[in-house]
Amino acid sequence: QPARDLGRTPLFQVMFALQNAPVPELALPGLVLRPARLDDSGTTQFELSLDLRRAPEGFVGWLSFSTDLFEHATAERLLTHLRVLLEAVTARPELPLRDVSLLAPEERQRLLRDWNGPTAYLPRNGCFPQAFEQQVARTPDAPALRIGDACLSFFELNTRANQLARHLRALGVGAEIPVALCMERSPDALVAILAILKSGGAFVPLDASAPVPRRALLLKDCGASVLITQQALLDAWKPHVPSVVCLDAERGHLATLSGEDLPESISPENLAYVLYTSGSTGTPKGVMVQHRSISNLHRAMVRAACGELPANARVSLNAPLYFDASLEHLVLWLEGHCLDIVPEEVRRDPDQLLAWLADRRIDALDCTPSQLKLLLQAGLLQRQHVPSLLLVGGEAIDEASWRELQGTRRTKAFNVYGPTECTVNATIWPIQGTAVAVPVIGRPLSNSAA
Repeated sequence: QPARDLGRTPLFQVMFALQNAPVPELALPGLVLRPARLDDSGTTQFELSLDLRRAPEGFVGWLSFSTDLFEHATAERLLTHLRVLLEAVTARPELPLRDVSLLAPEERQRLLRDWNGPTAYLPRNGCFPQAFEQQVARTPDAPALRIGDACLSFFELNTRANQLARHLRALGVGAEIPVALCMERSPDALVAILAILKSGGAFVPLDASAPVPRRALLLKDCGASVLITQQALLDAWKPHVPSVVCLDAERGHLATLSGEDLPESISPENLAYVLYTSGSTGTPKGVMVQHRSISNLHRAMVRAACGELPANARVSLNAPLYFDASLEHLVLWLEGHCLDIVPEEVRRDPDQLLAWLADRRIDALDCTPSQLKLLLQAGLLQRQHVPSLLLVGGEAIDEASWRELQGTRRTKAFNVYGPTECTVNATIWPIQGTAVAVPVIGRPLSNSAA
């Protein structure tokens, strides 16, 4: 009893029919018989069907496709792939199918060359901590981190991170050493991330609201020897880890340590962070990212979308720290911008979030399409203050939101896409200023290749 749907056949939607049995000639007295052509009816029973029959000149036939699902150009490309495949296997029948390309030379050039992201220069010795320290030297008194009425300047943020980094080095943290971080989004959590990178280690953010068994699984899987957390979270969790740093409990000791920059101890090839995804099998999978990839993300996003932000722009930190979209904004520290942490209760309520954006005079907002849809329904584009930059990603954007953003000039919106393995974003597309009427993920960022 398969589920019935008037739009499709219940058992299968794609069919290949090869009529290679000989068809005898029929002759009846007083009648002329000829084959009936049924392929020109303008309808198809399946989403995709290929019918071939043997003829004196070879195989002939037709491809039928549902125009609700496929464009004519797509059907033509499928036939081109079939032709290229058949030409290859007849020219070299001994070749394994895995080594046979479906792409014609012109399509291969377009996919693998023309559509690649532009090549951009990356410094050979550029790492996040050193780039951050260079920014501190340029704008030591500028605000770097805000939440509510609390604010840390670049100098203050750098000093606190250096103090914690020294403590971590005393615990044995260095290059390629993972350090787990289990904290709510807060200035302390961002200080901890920066300190881990400065110590040479790689941060592994854990969801503080996740069940204890999941946190324990990730802690064991990443092999962290140090966990940074808060006393309240630690009281409800007895983690099995050699060293635990409770930032609120050890604040006094950390304040006695030197706030000077530490000697450089890492290279661009060293590990910067590990983010866990659900994994295709349902088992959490840790994605390991190097410093050079963060450096490329920074330069690519500035070149593609963030380069027009005003000096010391206010940038929302909306995403959880265990979600890679947060890295998209952490790298904007390197441009001298200030991160404004969205309070948890605010980010869950569209009306509160719109009021917060106006009150904080936010210049750049990151959000998922689901959150964007709620903000648009609540009147985002009709408010007196609208962030000048919207970065939308994390899931597929719906057509209604796409069209609404296309029709405004009050903000500049970008659709960004990329799996965690590609360091947050791999492609980007400006929603305004193009004739594309449906959502697309866009073109590769700098130094990204097919």
